[in-house]
Amino acid sequence: MTASKPDEGHWCISVTDTGPGIPASKRSEIFKEFFQGEAETVYDRPHQGTGLGLSIVKGLSEQMGGKLSLQSEEGVGSNFSILFPLIIPKETTRKLK
Repeated sequence: MTASKPDEGHWCISVTDTGPGIPASKRSEIFKEFFQGEAETVYDRPHQGTGLGLSIVKGLSEQMGGKLSLQSEEGVGSNFSILFPLIIPKETTRKLK
């Protein structure tokens, strides 16, 4: 994981892995709630999660005025980056009850 300040108005947090990579056909689906890779793919693993992690990260980053991006190559790995504004726009904030 790395954090950087690409310009005066933003922070960027990036997470890179050396896993199996994400096929192009699945890249739009992985951000959907409860999505999990199919059992016959390279995503097969002994412990399955709920498929909520990426959808939560995407939703939270968007609520704070940020943008989540993905770069991935099959057999090499993936990089997820979130670009956040230093000051969260007022219209994206909500009062918590």
